[in-house]
Amino acid sequence: HAHPEETLEGTDIQDGGGPDVTFHTLFPKAGRYKVWIQFKRAGKLSTVSFTFRVLRQGETISGGR
Repeated sequence: HAHPEETLEGTDIQDGGGPDVTFHTLFPKAGRYKVWIQFKRAGKLSTVSFTFRVLRQGETISGGR
């Protein structure tokens, strides 16, 4: 469970954010992960999922797997 940083770049504003959302997360090990993000816009709650790969230290994308 993580929450985005809520700052507007170059300002002292601490809420409102956007258009980018930044998360800082540590993953316990390399592998494939699926994450979900929920956001509310114009009163409608939306959920979107993303699947991505976390590489081992020193591994590159062209590493073959």
